[in-house]
Amino acid sequence: MEIFIEIPEKPHKNTLELLSELLLVLPNSSKLDESNKSRAEILVKIQEDIGPQFLIFTGPSMQLVFKLIDYRSRESMGITSNIKKEAHQLVLNHFVSDLGLKVAEFFISIFPINLESNQVVNFSVHKDFIYFRMYRTCITEKGPIFEKIGPHFTLRLWRMTEYVGMEKKITNFKKYVKNANLL
Repeated sequence: MEIFIEIPEKPHKNTLELLSELLLVLPNSSKLDESNKSRAEILVKIQEDIGPQFLIFTGPSMQLVFKLIDYRSRESMGITSNIKKEAHQLVLNHFVSDLGLKVAEFFISIFPINLESNQVVNFSVHKDFIYFRMYRTCITEKGPIFEKIGPHFTLRLWRMTEYVGMEKKITNFKKYVKNANLL
């Protein structure tokens, strides 16, 4: 599946940094331009206000809008390890509701699973926040070692649009309700 990433015309420097990180993390991804616009199976749009603010994932049957609550780049955390451009192992934690399962299915469609890879992409839910982490695993005599190799994202689902036939169903989650546990 090909993934294309769209950014604003005059992007903020943090948006450019986020773009470069997403190109490393998302398999089969490239920056959107006029020549590849018609081939987009999944479109990721970075929407900014003062710096990157929303990540909008659009697929054939669903659009998910995530508010970027926190973003820490690899550079800001001092991570210098390379990310191999390959499919990763995918770990999803605590996506327990019907809504959570729909979001998890979308992530599964984006990240094809490669059980041979030692790179792990992890999405965890806690109180309606989705935490993204990426590690490289190494098995030693003392047990597994996890090395951080990717950026850190904290996301919150803002809006979901489902396309069923000719209809579209829009659900907004703009208001955060403490202990509602939507996902």
